Amino acid sequence: MSIFNKIKWALGVSMVFLIVLGTNLVDRQNFFIVGDAIETIYADRLVAQDIIHDLSTSIQWKEFLYTHGTGNTDLTKDTPNFNVQEWENRFAETKLTQSEERVFGHLKEELSRLNKLEKSAMSSENLAHIKESINDIQVFISELSEIQLSQGRRELQRGRKAIGSAHLFTQIEIVALIIMALAVQAIILYDPKVKVDD
Repeated sequence: MSIFNKIKWALGVSMVFLIVLGTNLVDRQNFFIVGDAIETIYADRLVAQDIIHDLSTSIQWKEFLYTHGTGNTDLTKDTPNFNVQEWENRFAETKLTQSEERVFGHLKEELSRLNKLEKSAMSSENLAHIKESINDIQVFISELSEIQLSQGRRELQRGRKAIGSAHLFTQIEIVALIIMALAVQAIILYDPKVKVDD
């Protein structure tokens, strides 16, 4: 095999290698994006939704007790065990968007207000404030729930876009490999003839 043929082979193989390497690096980045989107959907959105559900159940139970209570001044003793501080800590560990941080801050303030109202002496005026606080908390819970849905949709779209990009680059890679294979074949089969002057 002549030096010229060896150079042609080396160039052909190098071009194929570089195309495969480049597309694999792009595919790898897209799969990292998909993995991150899936983890975010689970770790942040589903966990947050579970926490919101637990809090909502507790608040609904309190609302029921205060609305249908028997006049007992210690209604909260019958409330399902729900540690607000634990909820706040778990929710704060998720990746919060700006709108979540804002609503979460209002919700924490309202939960603190409700806690103070429940500890104070029971009166009809205090009961009205407690019911108002519970209603405000439910509004904030509803807002956080809506944010979870919209952020979950956004992460799902982000994952789908990355999968689409990976699919597109895979198709481009196949076409490029076919073109490169044809180019390599042409380089290998091409045999330049030197004209000999008579």
